[in-house]
Amino acid sequence: MNFNIYLPDEEISSQRGKPYPALYFLSGLGSTHDNAPQKSGFAKYAHKNRIAVVFPDTSPRNTGIAGISEDWEAGDSASYYVDATNDKTKQFFQMFSYINK
Repeated sequence: MNFNIYLPDEEISSQRGKPYPALYFLSGLGSTHDNAPQKSGFAKYAHKNRIAVVFPDTSPRNTGIAGISEDWEAGDSASYYVDATNDKTKQFFQMFSYINK
């Protein structure tokens, strides 16, 4: 899994072993682990509230399924946080299980 993690400032990290509260930011259709941290403006709020933010790449990529890369709504890099049941796609599109397990 590719991901980015934002950690609050050094002052907070010196809390001697106390864990950071964490927020997992699940991006939408076609987004990567880089989109939200770069475009959302989250950092000032995460800093103010002293939380870590995890940005996982939640989309299957380069699946090799014939014709799927042309389908932006349900193809490579599409993520709907559900598990596919179609034999053609279920090997790669198991996003509910991927995020929750």
